[in-house]
Amino acid sequence: MSLTLARRELPVPIGLRLLLPSAWIDDPARCARAGVPEAARIAQTKPQITLAENDRLMAAGLRFGCVLAGAGYGSGAPFRQGLGGAVFGVITPLVAADITGRGRWFNLRMGILGLAVGLAATVSNMAAGAIASSLGVQTAFIALALAGICAVMAAGFGMPETQPLAAVA
Repeated sequence: MSLTLARRELPVPIGLRLLLPSAWIDDPARCARAGVPEAARIAQTKPQITLAENDRLMAAGLRFGCVLAGAGYGSGAPFRQGLGGAVFGVITPLVAADITGRGRWFNLRMGILGLAVGLAATVSNMAAGAIASSLGVQTAFIALALAGICAVMAAGFGMPETQPLAAVA
């Protein structure tokens, strides 16, 4: 597993961790022959290793503008929550490309998508506070739950991956 800091045209590798298959972890003699340290002989997924590396780098004072990961990472809620908890702007390029479309003006559409995500977070907090102040916490919770359900339904109807195969062609 590797982490690379990319700034303009210069990518710099900043983290490298060993990902061991379970066949290796279950064979201590094999690990010993290969020189795998005891501390590294634990079963971890790629997202778990990546989050641990991000935590280590942030503790060392490194800051990121955004994190790019393959589509498989973005499909796991714990990974997204771990990055969100670290105050990262998370972009999973393959998923985002499906939402914004590829081609001309891609960067502008990605910027608009990022702005929409930030505004939605701000507006939802403000709306929840206003509703909770005037109508109570329960009403605010229900309102946000309904907004979330509407968002999931919009994504379900708007993303090609959620449509039957015949309809996508």
